[in-house]
Amino acid sequence: MGRLDFILDQGQLVLEGTPQEVFAQRETLKRLQMGMPLVFDVLDRVAEALSRDSEQAEYQVMDSIPEPLRNRILDVFRYS
Repeated sequence: MGRLDFILDQGQLVLEGTPQEVFAQRETLKRLQMGMPLVFDVLDRVAEALSRDSEQAEYQVMDSIPEPLRNRILDVFRYS
């Protein structure tokens, strides 16, 4: 069996499942003020920008990503 995550709120089990199942419940995690892995934040920003149908969307997303991560992302595309 794989890894299971359990999320408790004031001693009550709120979520349980694989990491993929738990992190798919973003609204619940936000309501509980749980931190999300940075990659999910980046993916949410990309999805939001793409839904706006704006030519500037990719620049808006990249500008909102912290510089160290932005540089690593650019390096991946630069050297792939």
